Amino acid sequence: MLPGTAPPQSDVMSNVSRSVVGHASLISRLAEAGREGTLSHAILFTGPDGVGKTTAAVALATALLGADDWPGGITAHPDFWIEDSDTENISIKRVR
Repeated sequence: MLPGTAPPQSDVMSNVSRSVVGHASLISRLAEAGREGTLSHAILFTGPDGVGKTTAAVALATALLGADDWPGGITAHPDFWIEDSDTENISIKRVR
C-alpha cells in the first residue's frame, strides 16, 4: 500500500480491535467518517486519566493515515501530530 492511501476497511477494523479496548466502535465510526470525507479537521479526546484517549487517538490516526505500512510507523508519519502532556497542551487562557 502506498503512503497516504487508506487501508481496506477490514484491516482498519482488525487494527482498531487489537489496540483499543472498549473504544473500537467509536474509532470505527470516526475512521468511516474519515473515509467518507466527513470527519472534522481536528478531534479533541477528553476524559479522566487512564481511559484510553491517547490509545484511541493513535489507533484512529493509524487507520486514517494507513500508517501500519509507513516506514517507522505512525510516529514517523509527517501528518501525525498529538499533544498528550500538560506541557504541550494549550490552555484556554492562552487562547483567549
